Amino acid sequence: SQCEGACILGKKSQPIAIGLLERYVADWNRMNTDQEAEAIIKENRGKKVAIIGSGPSGLACANDLAKEGFDVTIFEALHKAGGVLTYGIPEFRLPKNDVVEPEIDNLRKLGVTIKTKIHGYSWRESCRCDFGQRIVDTHKSHAWILRRI
Repeated sequence: SQCEGACILGKKSQPIAIGLLERYVADWNRMNTDQEAEAIIKENRGKKVAIIGSGPSGLACANDLAKEGFDVTIFEALHKAGGVLTYGIPEFRLPKNDVVEPEIDNLRKLGVTIKTKIHGYSWRESCRCDFGQRIVDTHKSHAWILRRI
C-alpha cells in the first residue's frame, strides 16, 4: 500500500497493484520451478554454527551459512520453525503449507538441523560444548552475533 499510495497513476485512474503483482510472480515461480535445494554449496568448513530462533532472519542466516559450507543448527523455542511466518501472519495472507514449509524443507536439504521445543538455558550448555564460539542470535529484541564466526 505504500507504493500504491504514492503511485502517480492513482491521481487520474487506479494505481498499479504492486502487491498483487508480487504475489502473482511468487506464486508462478513456486508452481513452475523446481524448488529443490539447487544452490551450489561450498566445501564443508568443518565449523558448526548455532542459530537461535527460526524466524525470517534465522532462516535466511541459516540458508546463507549452509551455502557457505558451515554445519548449521537452528534452536527454536516453539514446536514449529518459522517464527512470525508460522505464528504471526494469517493463513489467508501467507499459506504455510505452500510457502513456509517448502522453504524450511529446502533448508533441511541443505543440511541444516532444526531443533524445536528448546527452552531456557538448555541450549546454552549444548552451544558451549558443541559450537564453541560460533553462535548467532537472531531474535528481534537482541539480534547480534554473540561471537565472531
